[in-house]
Amino acid sequence: MRRLTAVVGAVAVLGVPAAARAAGAPPAFSPGRWSGTMRIEGGIDTGNLHASGQGTGDFAFTITRAGFVTSGNLSVSESIVTTGPQGTFHSSTSGALPLNGDARNVSGAGTMTFHIDTPFGPVDGPVDAEISLIPLRTTCTRASGDAAIPERQFQAAEGIGTNVTAEFTARRSADSAPNRGAVPLRCAA
Repeated sequence: MRRLTAVVGAVAVLGVPAAARAAGAPPAFSPGRWSGTMRIEGGIDTGNLHASGQGTGDFAFTITRAGFVTSGNLSVSESIVTTGPQGTFHSSTSGALPLNGDARNVSGAGTMTFHIDTPFGPVDGPVDAEISLIPLRTTCTRASGDAAIPERQFQAAEGIGTNVTAEFTARRSADSAPNRGAVPLRCAA
């Protein structure tokens, strides 16, 4: 009886992705190695403080057949101009975040480095950062989305005006070692 339960459970779990796709499941990255770029732009406004910036990011990660991220990294660099009651400040942020998560939300958290030029002198230090690469449109080998959606939702809930975007595009590539568990560039129906 125990063996039958395990087999039925395995069949039920393995059958979920196909059923979920048929039911209109959210977009997800297909299994394989992915790499892409991100363009960050826009600003926030709190009434007495306005910040606008732009930046870029590069990322790469691997999605297993089970749908989990096994390795990944995101490198980001951005510049921001902030204007408020104390004057105008120019800042920059850069760093790399390890990526983890699953095929529907490749996420990362860590510490990046910031530099701010103020009228009182420069300030340097660490800053906590988070990212969520949630695909909005996918095919077997391409994906795109906006990594700023969670931040815009948070900022709007706090009453902060925002139009920040972090649009990304990604492409799935073939594994260079087909005998080591490579995922062929084709999608299951």
